[in-house]
Amino acid sequence: MDQLDTVPTHIFYEIGPAEILAIINEFSHKKATGPDTIPIRALKENELVLVPILAHLVNLVIVSSILPMI
Repeated sequence: MDQLDTVPTHIFYEIGPAEILAIINEFSHKKATGPDTIPIRALKENELVLVPILAHLVNLVIVSSILPMI
């Protein structure tokens, strides 16, 4: 086996709520909603409740290496 075959191509680290909050704050409220149809305004107005939940969900994806079906 070649040494390159055993080297991981990506290393992912769990993220914290502060990183999720920073991403949400970068969103422009003037942009259209995405495929999830959640308005940016709703994310920003409910960030105290949503940020810990979103951080947990993102970390589940990172730890399990399984992306949810959309």
